[in-house]
Amino acid sequence: MLYSIFLYESATGLLIWDRNFDSTKPDQIEMFSSFFSAIKTFVRETILKGTTTDALKNIEMGDHVITFVVVKELNIDLVFITDRDDEKNVKKVTPKIIEVLMAHGNLFAEEFNGNVRKYQVLTDPIEEVLQKQKGLIDQQKSLIEDKEVFIKQLFTKRGKLDPREEETLRTEWEKLNRQLAITTNLLQKNQILEQMMHIEQRLADDQKFLNSSRIHQQLTKEISDLHYKLNYWLKETKNNMQKAISSIAQTQKSLQDADYKDAYRTLLDFSANIRKIADESLAIRFRDLARYLIDKNTIPPDVLSKAISEIMNLKDDALEIAYNA
Repeated sequence: MLYSIFLYESATGLLIWDRNFDSTKPDQIEMFSSFFSAIKTFVRETILKGTTTDALKNIEMGDHVITFVVVKELNIDLVFITDRDDEKNVKKVTPKIIEVLMAHGNLFAEEFNGNVRKYQVLTDPIEEVLQKQKGLIDQQKSLIEDKEVFIKQLFTKRGKLDPREEETLRTEWEKLNRQLAITTNLLQKNQILEQMMHIEQRLADDQKFLNSSRIHQQLTKEISDLHYKLNYWLKETKNNMQKAISSIAQTQKSLQDADYKDAYRTLLDFSANIRKIADESLAIRFRDLARYLIDKNTIPPDVLSKAISEIMNLKDDALEIAYNA
């Protein structure tokens, strides 16, 4: 089974094209992003260390193997992640894939400038080669099933750090760990965890990395669920607000005569929960807007009008609101 295939620029170690055949669903890939990121980091570091041969270079990872193929003419590295018993299949498809790459040699004539779109032309011809090799990409398997073994193997093969660098990294990790314990903002916790996992990769500490990965997985799900709920409350608030305004649109009534109770309830839910991903001041602002709706008869008409406009003009995505606050 071929799980992933990558193209890296040899000189810089930058990923320029990849294709994933892992059966993991997109939402699960996001939850296990730290695992897949660790693989890409290892591959990049291996490429930057260089190789002295054009032959296949295999690095075994338990029941799996990472195969590196240097294409010196194009200054790129072709990388496969497969089951260990697929080595022969990789050897069969490699020359054909290199033919595809050589036929598109103009893509690699200049140093990679960050534009990955131009390499998408490679997808169809490479997939055609892979599909013709029976059993290579037509199975339903995932690396996640063996993620702990894979990570242990991955970290075992990393080189040792200078003792002073290791001490510095461990000190920074301890600082971040203390910071994580007192942080309540979920997005900030996520950022701290990602920094910790980066250090854990540098230290090749598989136990800490796997533990952080489990926490990161749970946190990613929590953020995803909250994101869905916040967007629901936000949408309902706008819909309820629109209904309230429409009910007086064809009358001589003022904005203070409309019934905003439904909009008030959903906006209050929104304000109570956005504090989990945003600054407290933003949550207070939405709580105040909700109060304006319920206290409509005790505030000046222009204040109510501005509050309604502010609510109706909110972005439709709660994360965007939180990030831009």
